[in-house]
Amino acid sequence: MVNGLDIGTGALRSARDDLDGPAVDAESPVVLPTDGATLEAAGLAPADLRSIDDQDATYVLGDDATVAADATGGDLESLLSHGFLAVEEYAEPALEALLEDLLDDAMGNRLCYTTPGTLLDAEEPARRHRDVLEEILERQGFDATPVSKGFAIVYDQLAEDNFTGLGVCIEAEATSVALAYYGVPVLAFSLAKGSEWIVDRATEETDHSRSAVAATLEEFALDPKAAAGGVESALARAYDALAEELIDAIRDEAEEADLQHGIAVPVAIGGGQAIEGVEFLFGGRFDAATLPFSIRGARLADEPAESPVRGALAAARDDVDAYEAVTWSTEPDDEGADAAGVDASLSFDEGELDFEDEEPTDPGDDAVEQLFDRLANRDEEIESVTEEVEALFEDLEEVERRTAAADEVEDLDERIERFAADLEDVADSHATTDEVAALESGLEELRDALSGLEDDLDGLAANVSTVEDAAADERADLAADVDEIESDVETVAERTNGLETALEDLEADLTDLAADAATETDLADVRDDLGSLEDDLEQVDDGLERIRTRVEGLAGRIEELSERTDARFEAVEADVDERIDDLESTVDDEVTSLADDLQARFASVGSDLEDVRDALDELAADAATSAEVDALEADVADDLDQVQAGVEDDIDRLQTGVVDLETTVDDLEGEVANLRNRAADAGDLESLAADVETIADALDALDDRVDETEASFETDLDDVTTSLENDLADLEETIASVEARAAGETQLAAVCDDLERTNDALTDLEDEHERLETTVAVLDDRVEAVESDLETETAALSTAIDEVDDDVDALTTDLSSLETAVDDDVDALTTDLSSLETAVDDDVDVLGTQLDDLATDLEDVRGDLELVESAVQSAASERAVEGLETDLEDVRDDLESASDRLADVDTSVESLESGLEDERERREAVGSAVDEVDDRTIGLETRLGELESELEAVRGDLESLAAADDEDALESVESDLATLERRLSELSATVRDLEEDALDADRVAAVEADVATLESDVDDLQPAIDDAASTAALASLETRVDDLSTSLETAAEGPSDADLEAFDDRLAALEAAEDEREQAVETIADLREDLEAVRSNGDGLATPVLAGGGGAGVVSGGVVALTGSSQIGVVAAALGVLLLVVAYLASDR
Repeated sequence: MVNGLDIGTGALRSARDDLDGPAVDAESPVVLPTDGATLEAAGLAPADLRSIDDQDATYVLGDDATVAADATGGDLESLLSHGFLAVEEYAEPALEALLEDLLDDAMGNRLCYTTPGTLLDAEEPARRHRDVLEEILERQGFDATPVSKGFAIVYDQLAEDNFTGLGVCIEAEATSVALAYYGVPVLAFSLAKGSEWIVDRATEETDHSRSAVAATLEEFALDPKAAAGGVESALARAYDALAEELIDAIRDEAEEADLQHGIAVPVAIGGGQAIEGVEFLFGGRFDAATLPFSIRGARLADEPAESPVRGALAAARDDVDAYEAVTWSTEPDDEGADAAGVDASLSFDEGELDFEDEEPTDPGDDAVEQLFDRLANRDEEIESVTEEVEALFEDLEEVERRTAAADEVEDLDERIERFAADLEDVADSHATTDEVAALESGLEELRDALSGLEDDLDGLAANVSTVEDAAADERADLAADVDEIESDVETVAERTNGLETALEDLEADLTDLAADAATETDLADVRDDLGSLEDDLEQVDDGLERIRTRVEGLAGRIEELSERTDARFEAVEADVDERIDDLESTVDDEVTSLADDLQARFASVGSDLEDVRDALDELAADAATSAEVDALEADVADDLDQVQAGVEDDIDRLQTGVVDLETTVDDLEGEVANLRNRAADAGDLESLAADVETIADALDALDDRVDETEASFETDLDDVTTSLENDLADLEETIASVEARAAGETQLAAVCDDLERTNDALTDLEDEHERLETTVAVLDDRVEAVESDLETETAALSTAIDEVDDDVDALTTDLSSLETAVDDDVDALTTDLSSLETAVDDDVDVLGTQLDDLATDLEDVRGDLELVESAVQSAASERAVEGLETDLEDVRDDLESASDRLADVDTSVESLESGLEDERERREAVGSAVDEVDDRTIGLETRLGELESELEAVRGDLESLAAADDEDALESVESDLATLERRLSELSATVRDLEEDALDADRVAAVEADVATLESDVDDLQPAIDDAASTAALASLETRVDDLSTSLETAAEGPSDADLEAFDDRLAALEAAEDEREQAVETIADLREDLEAVRSNGDGLATPVLAGGGGAGVVSGGVVALTGSSQIGVVAAALGVLLLVVAYLASDR
């Protein structure tokens, strides 16, 4: 189980895992200096309070200190300053007591605790703070690891982003910042500016007290829509100033850390003083600033005050390292800490993630290890496979280089020629006149050796048969070797074809990958493409993330605009509805008033007309006087004036209503225009169209109401006109009646004038009615125009909505296609890497098998040599055995040297295997390796064709050589037998002639000295034979031996019996030496033919030919040694062993 601890100025918090999530406990990091009497006076029991005693006072701790301060009126003192432990003596024991109570319920001993890290703009005892915390937690039994507060915010909020981003922790006295990549902090620092700095800054800008500003901050939120007063504006400016301070510090620290630009990271904000809305302010400021990274979203932690302790718990859960080199970029002392940056170098250039600074104090050292552990990126797989392919090719080159080259063959040929020349010199030195005379003096001694010579001839025949059998066996072995060579060549061809196929597949895959991810120019440099592939993938991922972020931002803006548009439309709709209701109410009231006035006036006119009728009746009945008529006319005129005034008032009211209607229509048109402009910026166009339709419906309803009002007005006007016309008709009849009975024409004329004025008034009223109708028609046209415009705008908005939908669909399709393409490329690359890795493993296994086979062959050769050595030792003479032992010791030395070289090969293989890890850093060799693969593939194909042709030629040569060897061997044997028979007959005759003569003691001693000299010369001949011999030299030697035999036959002096016996022994030795030389000539001839075949056929057949020659030499030498010719046999066997060693070394290469 693990625990988290946050040590902050505002509170000490601990967290542990619980069933319902992290369980967080808090304690105030404050103390109250007091004494027992003061506490008792305040009604508190000192024993019930957590406290520590110092020399001068008692210090009440934590939350109990807050309660005691409220009761006693004392002043609390904080244990921390800018997040660091205070320097007072009571601070350490007080903090230890609080932590002991706070961590009493801790689960397990693993704990991560937060620390401000490097403080840039203030001096605090950072070293003491670190040491004291480590000692306290160690005494309490915890395995504690410090993490910076900003890094704790990253671990709490950015788990879904692979713990990559910028974490900001805002507290009362400090603000901490940390930048992390994949859970590894690369930049961390703190500023001594927090909420108290913000309050102080806002207080300086306003006339309010600090306590008032602090109280406002407790309820303050950064909301651009909310109305803000002086204090709120000052607080907002203070937060903006804090953002600027952080930007400057991040820029300075990033320059010192040499961070690579262009990486997009999210921002997470937490801490006890992180207010709502600060994430938008900081995110916007950071994104607009010139920082070495871009911002792809900002968030505020849930329960921001608990975010650091939750992050510490999560870090403890992941068992993170301390990263002290990053958290503490400089080493502060107890007097203060200087500002410093983080000397880390993070580079994503050319597809590499690398920290270039390798100084011991470089904080990037630990970071890069953690970064590579977490990334497990594809670069390492590509490099591993590439380096293994390189190592494989280097091994192949080493094998090719260490095979028997033409120069070595030529050198061996020269040695053989030198050996032949030495043989000629030896033959010349031994074929002198003195030796001939000495041999002639010993012819008598050959008589006794004739019988032995005949036995030797029988043995020679048997040996010839044995040699023939051995030659047949050797030919069979040679044929088997040829078949084995053919099989090996076929195996090599198959492996070469498989390697070529694998290389072609790799080249095709690399070409396809380069064609998908790079340009034509980049294809020429495969090294850079492979090196930058990881960067390309990361950039694609970053691009996709940025696109997603922009889409999310666009969706948020559309949603926000939709909400704002909905609210605006609702306000406009409410305003229009209210104004329409007011207009309807006004029109209804005016129409009702007009109708009431008309009715009242109609009633008044009717009453007046009745009065006129009554008056006329009275005039008619009573024959009224002219004065009464005048009074009647005056009354009628007054009534008519009143009617006209009332009608004019009604017309004025109607005109006012029409003007109000026009004003309302103008306002509606303005609102429509405003809505049209806002709709162009709004995202929710469908909602706008619906609102426009609603407004159109409201206008239709208004139009209907206007039509109804107009119809009602016309109806009422018609009624009034009809009533007036009827009344006027009645009045005219009355007047006519009055005129008929009146006495004066002047009075009648006046009445007629009054009637004309009434008719004029009616005419004006009709004209006004027509004007009103015209105005109503104009209003109808304007309403229709507004409706047409609304329909046009609605259609345009619908089209725009469709276009936006199409763009969003296209963008979604492009994103899906891009993601699919990237996934396919990554899958293909992974498959190719797996295939290549499998092929390399197979090749390494094959090489290991070949090394094991070589070791087995070496053991077999050692066994064969031991058998040959045993056979030679059992059959050779003591002196020959000593020479053979010397040769075998040389062979053993060569074999030990070969063993050492094999051990060196094993060491080289181990070195190559260990070098694979070192070579993983060589990314740039990928391109050259691919080019070398291409060249070597072409070279392998060419060499394979040449080897096949040469193999066919060698096969034919070997067949013809085998046939020729059979025939030549038989002919040579027959010729040798005939020569021996002839020489034996001649020697017999010479012996018979020499038996008659005798030699003195001096002559015998001379012969013995000559024999000793000849033996010494033969012994001297052995090192020369080790080098080589030519066929021409041996033929010359045979000729000189024949001449020696002829000289012996013609010798005139007759030796003694002792001389003859010595001569016979010497002759037998010479004949044996001659046989041995003939065997050596045949062996050397075979070796020369093999060497010529090696020279003509190239390196590929050097090893089998040398091995075959060496085997033949060993067999021939062994046979000769066993048959009695030990010296030459040992030499031939040693030469064969030497060739076997050369063949083994060549195969080892």
